[in-house]
Amino acid sequence: MTGYAWINSEIYLEGGGYWSPSAGALTHLGVDPTDPGAIKGVAPYGRVAFQHGVGTGTLEVGAFGLHSDIYPGLDHTTGFTDGYTDLGLDASYVDTLANTDVFSINSRLVHERQSLAATCALSGGDQTCVNNTLNDVHVDRDRLADKMLEEIRSVLEPVER
Repeated sequence: MTGYAWINSEIYLEGGGYWSPSAGALTHLGVDPTDPGAIKGVAPYGRVAFQHGVGTGTLEVGAFGLHSDIYPGLDHTTGFTDGYTDLGLDASYVDTLANTDVFSINSRLVHERQSLAATCALSGGDQTCVNNTLNDVHVDRDRLADKMLEEIRSVLEPVER
């Protein structure tokens, strides 16, 4: 569950927490409740972003973070959890071009720290696997043609009879 605020049409703030549904609820929904495991308590999440007009388009820059402690496979026998902390930065730019095509570019950098104490203990106590990091960089761009926008609008707009 999260809450957010959109301040002065420029600043976005979000904060909240995530938790695991019960194993019974996940099974009822057709999801394997052991994959990847269960969050211990609540996993806090936060995001802040700034959006502003630049030229004829809109630029957004933001940061986010999440921390979770997970019992892998729902196994509590070791007394440990696997901890994951993700910190990230992102930016995007969207502009409507003179021919009414929409151009966008999006980027994201995520740094994840992993403390896999439970997984390592469950695998026989090999402590060389405990601490890991992961860095992910993603950039994409898109150009949505006006003709495609018209087709999307025609599908989404109600038909007058």
